[in-house]
Amino acid sequence: SAALRGSEESRDGMGSINFDNGAAFQSAEVARRDASQGAVGVYRGAFVQLFEQLGKHPASRFRVRLNGHGCLFKVDMVGEAGIDQGGLFRDVFSRSVEDAFAPHFALFTATPNARRGTGASLDKALPHPVAVASPAGLALFEFLGRILGATLRHRLYQPFDMASLVWKQLAGETLRRGDLSSVDLRVATQLDAVAGA
Repeated sequence: SAALRGSEESRDGMGSINFDNGAAFQSAEVARRDASQGAVGVYRGAFVQLFEQLGKHPASRFRVRLNGHGCLFKVDMVGEAGIDQGGLFRDVFSRSVEDAFAPHFALFTATPNARRGTGASLDKALPHPVAVASPAGLALFEFLGRILGATLRHRLYQPFDMASLVWKQLAGETLRRGDLSSVDLRVATQLDAVAGA
């Protein structure tokens, strides 16, 4: 914790954001009905709104102290009354992280095991290959990394539902055969058959 304090920015909070609750719900609903509307660059849900307003800040800005209400940033709701005493921040922050992993947003995708209903990691996600291949998607992943860092720094625990294979890569750990089978049992089994032939 001394290292965290030593790298902390001297200011409290990141300022405020304007959050359009209606637009977030509408974008998610449209994307649920039409998968093309969940594409990176098209989707306008909670996570994207947060990215559009905070993504331009350098990583150091995510190391600020929480403000007096325990918030990383203050939330002003568009078209709705509300004074952020911490509750609006926690709601928008949690919804944004959940939204990043939502099946209707093409930033992450279910593991092959989850799509087939077999093996492990049935409730985990992998980065969507289309998002990984685009500059816009990579910018969203970088922003998600900043959010992840802020959650760890400030103990704002959130459900980052990535498969262990992803976590191990982020931590610089060596991947093993079991890591592949935990996300794609069929491919791991086929590779075992080829190796044994």
